[in-house]
Amino acid sequence: MRSARLFPLLLSLAACASVRSHATDPTANAQFERLKSLSGEWVVLAQDSDAPAGALVRYRVTSAGSAVVETLFADSPHEMVTVYTLDAGRLALTHYCTLANQPRMIAAPSQAPERIRFAFDGGANVDSEAGNYMGAAEFVFLDDAHVQARWTMFKGAQAVESVRFSLVRSWR
Repeated sequence: MRSARLFPLLLSLAACASVRSHATDPTANAQFERLKSLSGEWVVLAQDSDAPAGALVRYRVTSAGSAVVETLFADSPHEMVTVYTLDAGRLALTHYCTLANQPRMIAAPSQAPERIRFAFDGGANVDSEAGNYMGAAEFVFLDDAHVQARWTMFKGAQAVESVRFSLVRSWR
């Protein structure tokens, strides 16, 4: 009789542990540290970019090292901000877009530290049924001074456009 009462408790504890393990990404810390290494100013290169050549992208580590703030197209009318953090053992971003929405994305686990891929995970002011929103992002770290980024816009569930940036670290 006693074991019959313990079984539901053990089952629920196992379910909680299972959910927790799926939410934790063992590569998230390494990915986050890689993003922190971007701290400083970067410039968009003309070749291999859809963004305007010479546009500035700034990265700043803040909040006692718990967040990275990216400012895309800094000091321009199209300036946007993205904040990267660790959330429940996963690397997450919130993108504050010129579309006046704030999509949230989660990085996929990866054993390749030079590549970080993010996928849509909800957000604020996002109409994921019919509206436009950034729904995917990818970073490829070529070396300490060169990074490629790709942001993909969705309309509903369909990818409609990608914008590529080839960035070089500014040493000024």
